[in-house]
Amino acid sequence: MRISEFIARVGVDKFAHMGIGGLVCAVLTEVMCAFGIGGWLRLVAVAVAALAVFAVSVYKERRVDAAADWRDIWWAMGGCALYAVAVAFAICMA
Repeated sequence: MRISEFIARVGVDKFAHMGIGGLVCAVLTEVMCAFGIGGWLRLVAVAVAALAVFAVSVYKERRVDAAADWRDIWWAMGGCALYAVAVAFAICMA
């Protein structure tokens, strides 16, 4: 299966949720880390940011969208998980 076929099968919308969820998680984490959080505590900041993304995603799906799709929330959380893996890798390599 080609990647274009995979994207067409899953839907561009899901990848948009993943990208935006990861971006929001990254921005919130970096804002928290601007106050001096470093080292392994950055993963705690990522967890707090992921909870915020989860809360906003649930609100969006329940209140804004016509029909709630819980898979959109899981894809947004997948973006947060990818960012958490990147942060853990960066901490290990430092």
